[in-house]
Amino acid sequence: MEQLTNATQTQAVRHIDNTFVPYLSLKTENNLVDFIIVVIDSLIETSEDCKVLISDLQNYVHNSVNAFTNFDQSLTFIQNNHTLKIFLIIAGNFGEQYGHHFFELSQIECVYVFCHDCEKHGSWANQVQKMRGVFVDKTQLLTIVCQDVKNFGNRWSFFEGSSFQKASTDDGLWYQLFIKIVMEQPRTSDAWQEMLNECRSYYRNDSLMLKKVDEFENNYAPDKAINYYSQDSFIYRIVNCALRTQNIDIAIKFRTYIGDLYRELRKWHWRRGLDFNKNKTELPIHVVYRGEYVQEQKLEQLKGYCVSRNAHITLNVFGSTTRDPETALGFIPCDRPGSVRCLYQIFIRDNGHITTIASSVCCRMFLGIEDFSVMPKEQEVLFCVGSHFHVKYIGKMTSERSWVPIVLELDADRSGFADYWHVWSARIGEESDEMKHELLHLVHSYTTKKDEVNWRKWWQEFRRKTGCRKQFDEPLVVTMYECFDDLESIVKAVDLRKRCFINTYSDLLHSNENNLNFFLTNMKSGKSTRIIAVYELFLQFSNGMPNRTLLPIHELAQIHQYAGDADATFHFYHNHALDSYKEALKLTEQNSDEQTMYCLKDKINKLMIEKSTKKTGQQRNVREKQPLNRLCSVFEYVAGTQSVNMINYDIDHDQWRIFRELQKRIRGADLILKAEYRLSSLLSYVTEREKWINNCYLRIVFNVPLHRVLNMNLLSNIYPLLLPVAWSHLYTQTNELDHYEIHQWQYEMFMMEWLSLNDLRGILERYGCTGPSGRAPLLPILDRLIEKLKLIIIRSIFMMSVSRKNGTDRCVVDINRINFIKITHVNIPKLVFFDDRDEMTKDTVRLELETIAGKKCT
Repeated sequence: MEQLTNATQTQAVRHIDNTFVPYLSLKTENNLVDFIIVVIDSLIETSEDCKVLISDLQNYVHNSVNAFTNFDQSLTFIQNNHTLKIFLIIAGNFGEQYGHHFFELSQIECVYVFCHDCEKHGSWANQVQKMRGVFVDKTQLLTIVCQDVKNFGNRWSFFEGSSFQKASTDDGLWYQLFIKIVMEQPRTSDAWQEMLNECRSYYRNDSLMLKKVDEFENNYAPDKAINYYSQDSFIYRIVNCALRTQNIDIAIKFRTYIGDLYRELRKWHWRRGLDFNKNKTELPIHVVYRGEYVQEQKLEQLKGYCVSRNAHITLNVFGSTTRDPETALGFIPCDRPGSVRCLYQIFIRDNGHITTIASSVCCRMFLGIEDFSVMPKEQEVLFCVGSHFHVKYIGKMTSERSWVPIVLELDADRSGFADYWHVWSARIGEESDEMKHELLHLVHSYTTKKDEVNWRKWWQEFRRKTGCRKQFDEPLVVTMYECFDDLESIVKAVDLRKRCFINTYSDLLHSNENNLNFFLTNMKSGKSTRIIAVYELFLQFSNGMPNRTLLPIHELAQIHQYAGDADATFHFYHNHALDSYKEALKLTEQNSDEQTMYCLKDKINKLMIEKSTKKTGQQRNVREKQPLNRLCSVFEYVAGTQSVNMINYDIDHDQWRIFRELQKRIRGADLILKAEYRLSSLLSYVTEREKWINNCYLRIVFNVPLHRVLNMNLLSNIYPLLLPVAWSHLYTQTNELDHYEIHQWQYEMFMMEWLSLNDLRGILERYGCTGPSGRAPLLPILDRLIEKLKLIIIRSIFMMSVSRKNGTDRCVVDINRINFIKITHVNIPKLVFFDDRDEMTKDTVRLELETIAGKKCT
């Protein structure tokens, strides 16, 4: 694509291989795209080769290909499209000269260099982080572009776009609240038609897709939502595109289908859970898998989450997984430049059924959809948007395994927000249709101006108010508006309260009876917005009261005083408060109530002084506003404390969590106290690790009943209790013999852990350490954990050595199938918080242990 002679240009037109055409086309189900393709080359208008490239991209990838011949226009276009992901194809010479202006932009997803000289441009292109390759062959280029675009829009892409986000961020919680409100919206004919109109508007130039929209309108029913999602159709692509990119406008327009899919998942999740708990007729889903290509920099981002204090992520889309690891590995069949093959193993503890309130909300809702899917052999398990996962472990590639294992656990709660989140979810579902519509309006309007809000302060206030018992009698949307504490929001909260009062007490308010006591009673207590709402209704309806001039002056003065007290709580209502206090004072003077007069005059003076000092809410907000969502990098934190190189240790959340806690405890302590803290941390780690092994590998992988797991506290009980169950499991689950790569990975992982813990036990014995003072003995727990790991290793070895004979259920044993770890040729891994290797500091683990044991280093 770079400058050539005219003669060369006429001969340099490169065409794609027609045999690859069926594998390239993405256009049959093009969705409301959240990506664009940009081609930059100075020869686009003159080179036939460039024209053919653009034509091929339009034919096989996407209609809208944006081509540019100069730097300024292309850079301006890319900067203006900051909300979309951009796949950038750039000429070799152009990229070498101007590429650095583009490559670091966040909207650039992938970069491709298309040229005539790979060797010339490979030297600089290989240094670009987002570079997917340097291409001379057009078929190879289009193949990689198609794969990347398809992977970007697939049904569960953790790392493309924003399919997940850090669960603890304020923005993340707000978006999850938005999605929950969207899913709970009532189904109306207007919303259904709005969704169809949006589809037809987008596909207006595509007769084939318009026909599919018509078929969808005629054939769709709410109980078919899961089936349509599994068809890889335009509807699932549009919905997941909107959710992944957090496009709130599209998500709202497609709320009908999103709500149908959510309600179907909820309905069948409950039904199957109840059926299992009642009849024990179906094996619960315990572990699922997902194969995924992950860009290298985004894998590093996930590692950062794993070792951070709060290693939780939230799914922003409806996510597909499978029970069959071989199916999952089929999605990552080969290596791909710039990306890493990753296999997620996701554990679901507590059967994932209706055993706790947690399973009734979307953060823990999933369903095996084989009975609904058009591809039942995939054994697909669908997770609801908002599913909450704990990043437990991220492994490494080996010479025998070219994919990275990632272990997640479906959370039973919201990790710190659990009680509140369940309360919010339940209350959203219980709101009236009118209030659900108001909730949607609220989250839509404030999402568009979220940079103007101190969200940390808002969430703190929201949690405080929703934890109050009195709030359960009030619409949730009113509480949410009150937490913003600005004029527009308070006015809206008052208006909603007035509507609720009118709907509830319509007959009383419109009657001709003297209902002064009704207003007085409802203004004596409650939130300020509630008192203001009742006062405005009093002013509105008091004209209709009979004998209004004969109403008790004392009670009228009280009503105005209550209104003034409520207005005074908001700085922007101080003028209203003064008017109410003055009206109350005027009435009180008629009654000669000196005590009340003195109180009212004091309140008026205080308000006047406060107004004179101009303590406006805007000034307070400027002082109070904090930087939004600054997430401290775990790498910075670790490097700032002990300069620990993460490459030397496993990416295991429990290890790094305990390491971080230990670093705080030992700061400033003497050697003996440091050793006690370190041993205490080790005891906590092996205890938690044993619980994890019990719950996820013995109960789930071995299918051991809970009562047997609880009886394994004695070392002598492990094998008698487990071996019969293990043998029965192997006999009935012969399909697991086909999962050789999974068993090989588990053998490697647990073998290295077994070596590490055995080495650790030897160190403790060498220094005579049995555990921290005043705590449970460490060695018995460590011995139990080592034996349980040994049993898992034996199982993995057995499963690797056994294979089916000629595709039948008959099995044969072949020990040569096993790639045993050579113990003498491996570096035994160390725990990050208990590494006894020599270091360049005085406070080493060995020195601490020697001190506590009363020994000296020789």
